[in-house]
Amino acid sequence: MAKIALQDDEALGAKDESYRIFFRTSRDPIFITSKEGRWIDFNDAAVELFGYENRDELRGVRMSELYEDPEERERHTHIVEQQGFTKDYPVNLRKKDGSIINTLITSVARKDVNGDVMGYQGTIRDITECKQAEEALKKSQDCFCSIVEKSTDGAIITDLEGVVQFVNPALASMFGRTAEELSGELFGFPIMVGESTEIDIIPHDGKRGVAEMRVAETEWGGERAHLAMIRNITERKRAEEELKRKNAELLRLNSELDDYVRFVSHDVRAPLRHIKALSLFINEDYGDKLDGNGKEYIRKITTTCDGAEAMINELLVLAKMKDKELVREEVNLEDVTKEIETGLESFLEENNGRIEVDESLPSLLAHRAWMKELFLNLIMNGVKHNDKEEKVVRIGFEDGEDTLLFFVADNGIGIEDKYSAEIFRPFKRVNVKVEGTGLGLSLCKKVVELHDGKIWVESEIDKGSTFFFSFPKNTRTGGRV
Repeated sequence: MAKIALQDDEALGAKDESYRIFFRTSRDPIFITSKEGRWIDFNDAAVELFGYENRDELRGVRMSELYEDPEERERHTHIVEQQGFTKDYPVNLRKKDGSIINTLITSVARKDVNGDVMGYQGTIRDITECKQAEEALKKSQDCFCSIVEKSTDGAIITDLEGVVQFVNPALASMFGRTAEELSGELFGFPIMVGESTEIDIIPHDGKRGVAEMRVAETEWGGERAHLAMIRNITERKRAEEELKRKNAELLRLNSELDDYVRFVSHDVRAPLRHIKALSLFINEDYGDKLDGNGKEYIRKITTTCDGAEAMINELLVLAKMKDKELVREEVNLEDVTKEIETGLESFLEENNGRIEVDESLPSLLAHRAWMKELFLNLIMNGVKHNDKEEKVVRIGFEDGEDTLLFFVADNGIGIEDKYSAEIFRPFKRVNVKVEGTGLGLSLCKKVVELHDGKIWVESEIDKGSTFFFSFPKNTRTGGRV
């Protein structure tokens, strides 16, 4: 095969071995093909990208067959032959399993001594998931130096003593120095071939950062040397540290919450029960000596104690709701709503309330008691915050494209738009004339979120409110629907 004409012989300081090492260790696929699309060579990254088992399996597939649109390769190669190269050319390629990936191909035409095109050489950057998080590796030449100089990762070559022989622009920028300043200096970092290590760097902005370094043996100027590829991972490390900090903070808050639960359970509830008991004793022993006001005061004391204890109970439920306690089981929501309606029979009769359920509700993989708490709170709210002669609460379900959407609608007094988000906060009560703890909707929000869902309200004054809550599609089970 005729030799490829080199654009810059003086820049090619590394011998063939250096090129092959870079070819092999590159994180991006590198390929060399004939003009007809037959593989001449490719690295292991190409095998991994296209999802083949090994090199032999991929070698049996022509490059042209990997294009989603075969005609696109003809257009692509035509441009390459006309211009001599393409940079970041967008191409949709097909993996072994048939899935399509979006890529940017940088390639050059390989010519013989007569200047005739005999094939193509280039790199492939998969941008399907990373969305071009890093600048695509720019390669417009067929030699080691030109490829490395266009790399977004830092590249440095040192001799066995650690003296810098070559750096690419990315490396110089990463350290805030020029290539001329770094050349001839000691690299200053331990060289461990074949291992990935982290090193401290000072980028061009002067802020200390962290980089990941991989080292391979190579040759430079006829002598053994080390090639180090360096990637700036400062942002990733900062994200990891922030995640650790937030996790530690979450553990601390959970610990404080557990302490708070124990405090409320004992130190607050006990005095309330004592006050209520004393008021009942007073009424029992001295009731005949109390006038109307005195008896009313006793009644208000016991009622206030009952309300405070109810609030404490709801606070305890809210505080104890944690992901680790979310034991899921198959829950038939039709049965749950029937249980609630039966349990609220006296309440509905006293308030002239009625519950309507649209068709059959689905079964969910959920925490049964919390699902019941969710529907119970919304139903009771719909009746309590209602000034109509007949108070109607309607429960419905829609099977959405991506979610399971439920709603609980009432014909009550409605909620002003400015309160549509605030009502889900603890102790936020819009209608203070109705008895309550101000925690019911907070409990509902917590239940929905623990099941990976969302809850919101749409309302119109004097016409009623509709509470919507959605769950992921995979929450649904194969139970009765």
